[in-house]
Amino acid sequence: MYTSNLWVHPEKRRYYRASVYKDLLGHWVMVRDWGSLDTKLGGTKIELLDGFGQGKAQLEAVGKRRANHRYRLVETDGIGLGVC
Repeated sequence: MYTSNLWVHPEKRRYYRASVYKDLLGHWVMVRDWGSLDTKLGGTKIELLDGFGQGKAQLEAVGKRRANHRYRLVETDGIGLGVC
C-alpha cells in the first residue's frame, strides 16, 4: 500500500509533498518533501510509523495544516509527482 499527496502554494511558488509507504525493510514510513517550484532548494524528513493507519491520520493532519497556509492539494496517490 502506498499513498501520497502534493500541495502547491502558487503565489509563493512552494510545494509540500507527504507520502506513506513501506520501506525495503517492511517498516511504515512517512516521507515529507518541501521546497521551491523554481529552484532545487528544499528539504526532506523521514518518520517511522506504527502502521498505515497512523500514516493516513498524519496525512489528514498535514492536509489541514497546508490548507491553513493556503496550499492547494493538486495530486494524490502518487500520480504526477515530478515537481521540480
